[in-house]
Amino acid sequence: MENYMNKKCAIMQPHYLPYSGYFNLIDSVDKFVLLDDVQFEKQSWQSRNRIVSNGQIIFLSVPIRRTGRDTAAKDIEIVDNNQWIKNHRQTIEQSYSKAPFNQSILPFMEKYYEFVNALIENDKKSLAKINKFFIEAMCAELGIATEIYLSSELNLTVGKRSAGLISILEKLDCNQYVSPIGAKSYLNEDKFQNNENVILSFQKYRAAEYPQFNTKTFQSKMSVIDLVANCGFNMALSHIKNHSIKRNQKGFVVKKKVKDVLLLGYDERKTRLVNCLRDNNCNVIQSELPLNPWPETDLVVMFGYRYILSAEDLKTLNAPVLNLHISLLPWNRGAHPNFWAFYDNTPSGVTIHLANKGIDSGQLVYQRELFFDTTKTTFSESYKSLFSEIENMFIENISDILAGNYTPITQTGSGSFHKLNQLPKNFRGWHENVDEEINRLKNYDLRGADCRSASQ
Repeated sequence: MENYMNKKCAIMQPHYLPYSGYFNLIDSVDKFVLLDDVQFEKQSWQSRNRIVSNGQIIFLSVPIRRTGRDTAAKDIEIVDNNQWIKNHRQTIEQSYSKAPFNQSILPFMEKYYEFVNALIENDKKSLAKINKFFIEAMCAELGIATEIYLSSELNLTVGKRSAGLISILEKLDCNQYVSPIGAKSYLNEDKFQNNENVILSFQKYRAAEYPQFNTKTFQSKMSVIDLVANCGFNMALSHIKNHSIKRNQKGFVVKKKVKDVLLLGYDERKTRLVNCLRDNNCNVIQSELPLNPWPETDLVVMFGYRYILSAEDLKTLNAPVLNLHISLLPWNRGAHPNFWAFYDNTPSGVTIHLANKGIDSGQLVYQRELFFDTTKTTFSESYKSLFSEIENMFIENISDILAGNYTPITQTGSGSFHKLNQLPKNFRGWHENVDEEINRLKNYDLRGADCRSASQ
């Protein structure tokens, strides 16, 4: 039983496009259970929710197949007809096409409905599962890392009301239950608080106002997509955590001047930087390939970009060019820096630097050293940590990066540099334990044959 006395759990029925308070509850616990093996409630939030369109509240309702009165939520199926998906897509597009953060929410919803379409085409029409997918996807974008389960997949004989809750808590090794305030009366009736093995607390969430671009009167408890469309993912998370959103005297979020940013390398499927830039009022142009001609932009960011910018490219771009490199420069410039940090026993870390005509040799802007227990770490695990850390460092400093409020420092020391073809030929792969693999490679004395580093 892992850290039993420190695990919090919350349990709710799976809602369709839930409102911000739902995500506040998820964010407040370690494990969150979607209760789908109890009776489905018709005309409930499980199959519909609300958004604001042209100043009016409208419902988005999912049509479901007719069922018996006692049908469990897990057995509720959406209709085969995908016309409702088209209607929801169009309604959301029309309602939020002019929203401040339309480029954050509209692509997200497009992908969600593509998933729902795919389920229908594969004859999988579970309402609970399409709700779970939305909730998990939204949590991922917001940065909420809570583990999410369907109760029907926990293999429980769930009792009624409080007895059912207790069985879920025991199954997930949780002894703290965070309940929505609306359940307080029935929990009191069941004397839930008398259970010596469970600490009961109630959610404390106030659905505060946030600026809504398409209505003069604030409409409370709309679907979370309304919050993201108006405030972006970063500020939406702040709101969900019950933090206030800064406003100017007119009551709107203070917006900075739009900046055009060229992001070379990873797209939004691979990095959080795309949505971070959009949430900070940037128009993002993303490309994995060189562009001809180069667009006029205020900033260029390279992350996972596999090409070298020439002196002519840098001159044409005529904007600050930042490169995100997963090493502690000047160590391990070039290819496979994560491997060489361990092999050469040099520092591991992450660096954001200004690009120049050399390879990873430009002035340092931000840098952070990381430490690993190599006896318990694989190469891929360390890479994931470095990848996440360099994203965090960029996001933490996004305001200064966009404003140019940083002082570049020239790299000092010889450091090291490695080419792509210098990785040992019999390297077993990135999922190997670092210590074991490095020791094996060195025992084969491959350093002279395959692992020459071009120190500068």
